[in-house]
Amino acid sequence: MGLFDVDENKVKALYHRAWCESGMNPVNPRKFPYLDHALTAYARQNGCSYDEALRLAKTGKKK
Repeated sequence: MGLFDVDENKVKALYHRAWCESGMNPVNPRKFPYLDHALTAYARQNGCSYDEALRLAKTGKKK
């Protein structure tokens, strides 16, 4: 894994951070640039859609 690679654990951790920062309310990933970039990078690296990456971050399940 390279320096800028994003894996499942990193996406989950960044989503959790955004969730805490939003006061444990629903998270809009577009309002948190670090989460948005991580989801985009994860989707590109793993050949999935942005929505699938967001679902993974929220639930921890790939499908």
